Amino acid sequence: MARNDAAYALTMVERAEVPPEDLRALVRKLAGAVADVSRVAELRGERLCEPVYGPAVRVLEEALRESFRRPL
Repeated sequence: MARNDAAYALTMVERAEVPPEDLRALVRKLAGAVADVSRVAELRGERLCEPVYGPAVRVLEEALRESFRRPL
């Protein structure tokens, strides 16, 4: 839905006959869509940090760090 709103907004901005009130309403709608997308991204990020994944991520991170310390 956010992608469609963004495409529609870009189309409307290019049309000189679109009243400023309509453009302001569009900006409000896009701002709401950005806020929604941001909330979803934050929630997904929080799920990735759950303790179930934590130990495995730490082990992988340490292995990568160690591999970079070794000379080639």
